[in-house]
Amino acid sequence: MSRNKLKRIIYLCLGAMVSIAVHAQELQEADSVANDSILLQEAQMYRYGINTDVNLVKAAGIYKQLARKYNVEAMTCLGEMYMKGEGVATNRRYAYNLYKRAADSGYPEAMCRLARMYQTGIGVKQNYEKAFYYYNEASKADYPEGHYGAGYLIYKGLGVKQDYEQAERFLQRGSALKHEGCDFLLGAYYASDYGKEPDYEKAKQHYNKAVKGGHGWTIDMTKYNGLDSIKSRNSTRSKLAAGKKWKDKLKWTPDAELAYVTIDSLCGTWSGKAYVYDWSGSTVTSEEPVKLRFEREGDYFTMEWLRNDTVFLKFQPESKDNDVWKSSHVNKEYMKTYPWAISRLQVGMTKENQLCAHIRRMSIKHREPMRPVIAILSKQLQGESSGPLFRIVDMSPKPFRGSSLQVTLYADVAMEVSVSLYSMTGVLVASCGSHHLQQGSNVISLNAALRKGKYVLQVSGNGQTESKSVIHL
Repeated sequence: MSRNKLKRIIYLCLGAMVSIAVHAQELQEADSVANDSILLQEAQMYRYGINTDVNLVKAAGIYKQLARKYNVEAMTCLGEMYMKGEGVATNRRYAYNLYKRAADSGYPEAMCRLARMYQTGIGVKQNYEKAFYYYNEASKADYPEGHYGAGYLIYKGLGVKQDYEQAERFLQRGSALKHEGCDFLLGAYYASDYGKEPDYEKAKQHYNKAVKGGHGWTIDMTKYNGLDSIKSRNSTRSKLAAGKKWKDKLKWTPDAELAYVTIDSLCGTWSGKAYVYDWSGSTVTSEEPVKLRFEREGDYFTMEWLRNDTVFLKFQPESKDNDVWKSSHVNKEYMKTYPWAISRLQVGMTKENQLCAHIRRMSIKHREPMRPVIAILSKQLQGESSGPLFRIVDMSPKPFRGSSLQVTLYADVAMEVSVSLYSMTGVLVASCGSHHLQQGSNVISLNAALRKGKYVLQVSGNGQTESKSVIHL
């Protein structure tokens, strides 16, 4: 046999051996993938009690085994268990590390878990910019939660420039993938008049999709004819024009038109109206009577927000920058007592000696900013009566049928009041607009499409709120 032939035979044999080895490795890897898939299913069964008893410790043990092999799904599930303390001791740092490793490997669900941590500030320092980055990366992978998270932050302008149209594009992509949160937010946007005409048909379509997806807020809202309430609110929006002139003062910078306010001149009780703006700060979405009481405490003050002369919340600033007072500390006791906190308050005095207060609020439940508020208030003089300025005298018919109800109010002075109907659980079911009361007896007619049941009629004005129960048959 020639040397060349021998070389060819050797090369062929070596090639065959390599091919066999590669094939064996591929089979081994395929077996490993199949085995990992079986283990993941087993962990899910133990975690959720599918065809077996719930055993969170066993589920966590399997996830740990797979996480050591860099299985991104197992790392994400194990991270969630560390966040909740399921089968393991709660350890948010471990959860963060697991989410981060899986996210860095391109797993979109882990990206959204990581984004959620940054969004809420649970386990890490709150950072909306990083939250948007990870939601956006998950969105690029066409992951529904990524579309929702990015759209939500853009809608509210958290960590990224506020832009309704851009948010709409993200949310539409999530809606196409049947994300109920996207449909709820789209429904809310189309039903609003934030710089555009409402599209109630589109709103209804997306609300219905959200209901089919099991979105709890939308189910409650549709149960109490929430869309009709929104339509009624929008129809009275022109009456809120008085608050629009203050929109340019939402920039949180010292305003040359407003005079500086000392603590001594601030101390006392102020009453007036609070104007709530949309997320872009261009449209007044609602107004309500407000009463604020300031008391000096050394170089600072304590501010109490009063409703029916009861303290609704408190603000105790920790620092001051020109005419802006700030607070970042909210203790656990405060969180148990009050629904939201004020993080920033800017005050100035108008030429008419009215207090203009720019208020930035934080939701305790959701750990994020709420829509901006500007309050315009007049000081209550010492000795001035703080008793009722109006009262609900009668309602007719009692109980009432159909959609018409007449309410008789007696006012001590002429004033504007807003009227709303709530469910017995506190859900707003109908906004009945603003009404001007003359001094003396007033009869106002209300229209509200309601289901049979018991409701609460609420009338608010001049820092006062009065309520009465009403039955609809």
